[in-house]
Amino acid sequence: MNQLETTRGNLQLRLTDELDPVVADLCRAELDHIASSLAPWGRFSFPVTIATAVSMAPLAREASAPVDGLLCAVPEPTRVTLLRPSAWVAPPSRLALRITLTHELAHSLLFQRCAPPDRTIPVALPTWFREGMAVLVSEGPRPRDICADSTVDCPSKS
Repeated sequence: MNQLETTRGNLQLRLTDELDPVVADLCRAELDHIASSLAPWGRFSFPVTIATAVSMAPLAREASAPVDGLLCAVPEPTRVTLLRPSAWVAPPSRLALRITLTHELAHSLLFQRCAPPDRTIPVALPTWFREGMAVLVSEGPRPRDICADSTVDCPSKS
């Protein structure tokens, strides 16, 4: 499998050749914004591979917990798998995709910073903390809310 690597600051993304073109374009175009959103929260120890699932079934197989119909991404310490945008309940806007990718990369960063040496996901972190941090870093709603309604927009900063 071929991979394209793209780096900004300490964020190194590996884009697989099977990556959905919409997601690949977003990764390249929004990398500066995503990297600057994540930078205050620490350094990545390892590159993160970005992949896409063609439908809910393969995405659900990657999830470590039972899923409902609103799953649109699965983060791991060194991989984020996004549901292909054409498979979302409603077509996502570019902003919705950027928020979702930033949110999931925030999980990956947290997992890398808190994971044991075998790089497994740290189960001791409560869900409310993991999700709260990812929402704070991405400056937007939870991806499941975006998946349910692609008209959800990022709140303006005051």
